[in-house]
Formats: sequence, C-alpha cells, structure tokens
Amino acid sequence: MPTRVHQHWLLIQACVWLPVLGWTVVEGSTVLGLDVSWVCIGLAIASYLTLARILGSGRNIADWVTIARFALLICATINCTLAGEITLGWWIILTIAVLADLADGWAARRFGESSQGAVLDMETDQLTTVLLALLAVRLVDGGPWLVLLPAGKHLFVVGLTVRGLPTFDPKPLDGDNARARVICALVMAALLTCTLPTVPSLIRELSGAAALGLLVYSFAADFFFLSRRRNQASESRKP
Repeated sequence: MPTRVHQHWLLIQACVWLPVLGWTVVEGSTVLGLDVSWVCIGLAIASYLTLARILGSGRNIADWVTIARFALLICATINCTLAGEITLGWWIILTIAVLADLADGWAARRFGESSQGAVLDMETDQLTTVLLALLAVRLVDGGPWLVLLPAGKHLFVVGLTVRGLPTFDPKPLDGDNARARVICALVMAALLTCTLPTVPSLIRELSGAAALGLLVYSFAADFFFLSRRRNQASESRKP
C-alpha cells in the first residue's frame, strides 16, 4: 500500500470514527436515531472490506488468518448485541479472536509476510479495540470513557497530520515497535477483562484506566520522538 494512500486512509478513518465514538461518550445509546452498537458494527465491516479490497488481501495464508479472526470477532459481537449480554461462551470466542493475532504473526513468519498484510493486521487490531470497548460500554455497564481507548489512535493520527508528521508507521525507535506490541497486548487484555460480566466493577474500572494510561504514554512518546526526529533532520540539512 503506497505511503500516501495509507496516510489518507488513516485520516479518513479518524474523521469517520471520532465523531461516532465521541457521540457514544456524550449521548450513549444512539447515533442519528440508530443504535450505536449497529452503527459501529456496520462501520467496522464496511471499512474492513474496503481496506481489504484496496490492499488486495487474501494473497497468502497470513492474510486469511487475519481475516478469519476479524470474522470471528464480528460474529461474536453481533451475537452478543442481539442477545443483549455477553455469555461466558461468547466471551471465550472473543478471547480466541484476540489470541488469534499470535497465529497470523506465526503464519506471516512461517509462510511469508507483506506490507499489505501488516496494514490489514493493524486495522484488525484497531477494530478489535473498537468492538471490545463498545461491548464493555453497552452490555456490562463499563463507563462510556472506555471508548477513549479506540479513539486514542485516531486522535494521534489527527495530531500527527496537523503537525505534518508521518502517520503511516510511527515507531518509538527507528526499526523497532516492541513497546507498541506489548502495550497493544496489555490493552487487549484489559478490554477482555472489562467485557467479562463476572468481573467486579472496581477491577473493570482499574483495568480500563491502566490501559488508557499506557496508551496515552505510548502515543505521547511516539509523538515527541517523531517531532524530535524531524527537528534533527531539519538541523542537519542546514548549511
């Protein structure tokens, strides 16, 4: 996926999702008269299919594993939304969908990876965060502030765009995104905790708050790193 196209895609995603997630925090249950759960599910499916089409996904095994985990996530989200609750069985399915991220990583290393597959994988992670946060807010009385977790990336993209910084592949250190992978895993674990109905409210709130703190730290560190790198590059070009 060309860098410019990827940057435009990220910005479009931010402009579409931020109003919806923001409205969820303010109003809670509906968007323009439609149940917010179905609005988010519809947007997730539409955006995913559009990106998969742009990328020409399905060329290797890793792509199909990534697509399968998204399909599993959507299936679980739809069934939980229809039932109005998250049963233990569907929570286990959600957990499997999250853990399947390890499987597509293994498939990419074993059978070959691509830049297109990496983009699709990141999109799957982001939409997983959206849908888990939505389930936590709508079905287990999680605070509406939990949608700040998926909103964080979109706010980050907007901030980078305003500053004229690259949005497509920011890393805390050149060539390394280990910190981002660890924080992503911790955020997913926190959201799974938040969606488990048997978890006490205090644990749910603490888990969500910890995840939000980690994301704020990670995005802030990346933002300042990219700003410093641009400033250093500008200084080095001066005669």
